[in-house]
Amino acid sequence: MRLVKQEAVGHQAGNGHMWRTGLFASLVRTILDCSEASSLREEFVEKFVEEYDDIRYHAFEITA
Repeated sequence: MRLVKQEAVGHQAGNGHMWRTGLFASLVRTILDCSEASSLREEFVEKFVEEYDDIRYHAFEITA
């Protein structure tokens, strides 16, 4: 997630395109697609999805 934050710093504020096509989208899709990543999914949800509204919103937007 530190890399996602650094990617966001380089983009203009309010640009939602980065969330849908950038590193964050790849990260979420990989976590969801990998069958052996159940503990990683749980940690991602606990640390980020449940904690941050923007992460939760964009994660659900990617999976919709």
